[in-house]
Amino acid sequence: AFMTAAKACSKHSNQEEAVRLLDCMKQHNVTPNIQLYNRVLMCCSNSNVALKVLREIPDQTKMSVGTVMRICVREKRWKEVSILQQQLAELNKADDSKKKRKFDEISENNEEEEKKYAKYQEQLKTLEKIGKGKTSWRRVGVLSLQRPPPASNLTSIHLGIQSHRNPAVNGLSVVFMNGNEKLGYMLIRNRREEGSLKSSLLGLFLDRNCRGMGLSTQCIAMWLFLCRKLNVIPEAEKINKPLLSLALKKFGFEPRPGGVQLEISPLTTQAQGNAHHVPTVQVYSPERKILSGVFTERALRGQDLVISTTPPNPRGKVVWVGIGFTHPCCHDGKKAEELQD
Repeated sequence: AFMTAAKACSKHSNQEEAVRLLDCMKQHNVTPNIQLYNRVLMCCSNSNVALKVLREIPDQTKMSVGTVMRICVREKRWKEVSILQQQLAELNKADDSKKKRKFDEISENNEEEEKKYAKYQEQLKTLEKIGKGKTSWRRVGVLSLQRPPPASNLTSIHLGIQSHRNPAVNGLSVVFMNGNEKLGYMLIRNRREEGSLKSSLLGLFLDRNCRGMGLSTQCIAMWLFLCRKLNVIPEAEKINKPLLSLALKKFGFEPRPGGVQLEISPLTTQAQGNAHHVPTVQVYSPERKILSGVFTERALRGQDLVISTTPPNPRGKVVWVGIGFTHPCCHDGKKAEELQD
């Protein structure tokens, strides 16, 4: 709310209201961040006011000092300009030093990552390579389908790996193949954070002909099994697909703070559609406008969804979208054992 007010003040160059906003925050024991201070400085037209605000900022930045210096130049306060130039030079020097340290760290990390990536590529070559060029993949195994699709002789799917095109991301795609036909894929990003190895699910896509077969559940189970075997912490980054959110919920994943809560349920009546969009699942929330903001028309078509204007009967299952997920095994030994089982 304070930032919104500060933006409004800067839009109308209202110095008086911006300074009053800072006073109001102090009365409510709210500490302004540097972004809000910079917004207030953008409202200032008087150098005395700008200098006073600048002195309140505990960690001044080049932007805050530069903004005040321009105001002083406009009022020809050369003594203050000289002092601010010295501050700006010190900030530039500190920034250069920080960048050099960061560059050295990145260089060391890149050298280590290059060694790991080279080792990974050598291990990858032990797997059978299928195809050529960007579409090639490495065969890992075969997944037997518990519920083969009707009117199809598909009883198993080949699992493979495709490396991410950007090695620095340290990601991979687990692909689902039927001969040369790609049926879907699961995006995963692996990294080391705070001394722990983490594997993040970025997304999962299945061809329409493979949906409703329980394939997504089997793939997540396989991923969690590998995470447990390799002592890797599983998590999911921002998920915008209700069905994928539901699958994660089945395995005990919990949403991070934030996101959008909604109900998901199968359609009980035939919804209007066309050749490119025949909804099979409905989503509902009392705040319909929120769902309209979360799901574009393209997203609804791609996921075979429709937004319901009334609560489903019977009520649907509650899921979260627009947020990441963590698993209790990260901090609960008992849950970790259950996951291993």
